[in-house]
Amino acid sequence: MIAHTKSYLPLKSNTQEAIDFVILVTHSVPALCAYMKAVERKPDEKPMNIPMPDLPWAKLSPESHERLREIKQSYKKSLGKYLVLSTFSYFEAYIVDVLGEIIAFHNPPAKGGDSGGPQPGWSRKAKERILSSLQTAENSHEVLRATRKLRGPYEPGQSQRNRVLHQTLASNGYPLPGTLLVPFAVAELTQKVKNLKSVDVPDILSSALLFDLTGDESTNYTKYRNLRNGIAHGRTKAVDLKKAMGINEFFRGIAVRLDQHIVKLFLLQEDS
Repeated sequence: MIAHTKSYLPLKSNTQEAIDFVILVTHSVPALCAYMKAVERKPDEKPMNIPMPDLPWAKLSPESHERLREIKQSYKKSLGKYLVLSTFSYFEAYIVDVLGEIIAFHNPPAKGGDSGGPQPGWSRKAKERILSSLQTAENSHEVLRATRKLRGPYEPGQSQRNRVLHQTLASNGYPLPGTLLVPFAVAELTQKVKNLKSVDVPDILSSALLFDLTGDESTNYTKYRNLRNGIAHGRTKAVDLKKAMGINEFFRGIAVRLDQHIVKLFLLQEDS
C-alpha cells in the first residue's frame, strides 16, 4: 500500500523548512528590536553591543544599531519575496519529480538485474497490449458487427445504439480510437518531462494526469508564476509576508490533492 509518492516527501520537508525559517525570523527580529531599545535606554545596565551574528563577515559595529534599523524596516516584505521564490521552486521540482516517478514506476528494471537486459518501455508495452487486444477481439463476430455499425460520422439519435455497441466492444476488450493513441501520449509525456516548463504545468496536470485545477486555482497559478518570474528577474522587490504565506498554503494544498490523485490512479501495476 502506497500512502504517497516518493517525490512528495522532499516537497513536504522543504516547504516546512521554509515556514520554520519564517517563524524563526519573525520571532527573532522583534526580540532583537526590544534588545536594542533596552540597550539604548539603559546603557549602564546592558552591554553596549548586540550578540555577534553566526556569520563572522556579517559582524556589525558594536556602537551602532543604525544598519539593523534600516534592514528591519522591510524584512517582512523581503522574507515574503524569498518565501514565494522557494515555494514555487519546490512545487515546480515536485511536478517534474513526480512525473518522472510515474514513468519509472512503469519502467521497472528487468528481473535478475542488468544481466536480464532492459524491459520494453512503458509506451512500447502499452502498444503491445493494445495490439494484442485488437488481434484477439477482431476474431469475434460481435466485434465485427459492432465496429461495422460504428464506422462513419455520428448522427443524431444514435446515442443509445452506440452505448450498446461500445459495451459490446468493451466486453470483448476491443480498444476505441482514443485508446490507440495512448502509446504516443506516453512517449510524448516521457519526452516532455525532460524539459518541462512551468507554464505547461496546468495543461500537463489536466491532459496527462486528468487532474483539473479549478478556475480560481488555474488563475492563481498563473498569477503566482508571474510573481515568481518578477522576483527572479528583479522586477518585484517586495512581497507582503501574509500574502506569501497564503501562496505557500495554496501550493501545499494542490500538492496534497495531486499526490493522492496520482497514487490512486497512476501507481497501479500494469504488468502481470
